[in-house]
Amino acid sequence: MPFILDATLREGAQSPAARLTRRRQLAILRGLAAVGVEEAEIGCAARDAGLPALVAAARRVAPALRLSVWCRGLPADLALGAACGADVVHASLPASDLHLQRRLGKDRAWLLTRIAAAADEARRAGAAAVALGLEDATRADPGLLVAACRTAREAGYCRLRLADTVSAGSPAALMAFTALAREHFRGPVGVHCHDDFGLAGGNAVAALQAGADWADACLLGGGERAGTARTEALCAWLTVHGGGGYRLDLLPGLCRTAGRALGRAIPAHAPVVGEAIWRVGSGLHVDGLGKAPSTYEPFDPGLVGSRRSLLLGAQSGRGAVRQACRRLGVEPGSAALDRLVERLRRSPAPCDEARLRRLLAGGVGG
Repeated sequence: MPFILDATLREGAQSPAARLTRRRQLAILRGLAAVGVEEAEIGCAARDAGLPALVAAARRVAPALRLSVWCRGLPADLALGAACGADVVHASLPASDLHLQRRLGKDRAWLLTRIAAAADEARRAGAAAVALGLEDATRADPGLLVAACRTAREAGYCRLRLADTVSAGSPAALMAFTALAREHFRGPVGVHCHDDFGLAGGNAVAALQAGADWADACLLGGGERAGTARTEALCAWLTVHGGGGYRLDLLPGLCRTAGRALGRAIPAHAPVVGEAIWRVGSGLHVDGLGKAPSTYEPFDPGLVGSRRSLLLGAQSGRGAVRQACRRLGVEPGSAALDRLVERLRRSPAPCDEARLRRLLAGGVGG
């Protein structure tokens, strides 16, 4: 089964409005463990002070949660990462010529040499396990990516992560990159997808379907610019379609906690955890949901601790209104049904079940 690596405390912390106090960090880690998320990337070795203390506290509040720390693939960073006591030290190096040449002033030979050296440096510093992340992998030359994967395999990295750093990849591209990495690295492969074009979740799922072993995500899609794939959405997708067993009912509360920490409001129609996503007013949909909920629902709202609300109003037809009346034990005649439909269509506000009950009790539709 694939797993989710939640990066809210590392990638999400880069959100401009983020205020991740220790209490909020531990609340998020405790919540992730309760949901069943397998791993959390808890910080950046060169940026986040107090990582050893955070790791120790996380062991107490979420002992089953695997912990990783992000490092640049440089000796000083790797030493800091190894010293914090996390389960996995993640060494990150850029794979595209753009980053190598324009940002770092380095060449391809430097990258391959550094990939080999970083694994040894992290292990000598005491890292229990060392993973490699290839930044901007979806804009890398395929030949260089193959060489990087092979070098990583020879260096003994425990796993490899491909980053779609600026959303340059499509689902088809992520599938191809995943297949390439699996062929040449021959070990566990994951993806880290950004959401600049709204494709992060789809790209992550495509990679998982192509054989990736895990996908990174952040609660509420936190992270730089447009953010990343959403932890809550991947949990729901894997549970409904992939055989996963995440506690979806705990996600709304966890996302509220994350929203306060990241400075993000949860839109009413946010995927999975939005409070308005189960409200339906279209006549066609209300009619279908009344007959068989799976016609227009991706999963039972009870899985996330919610319930559907079928509303009547300007879009309602005879079928939807009849279904609503039947749920209240009323079977209006044809003429009465027409009067009720007309009344509801003229109403300035949607009609919920309580108001419909009052209308029926008052004789409308009788």
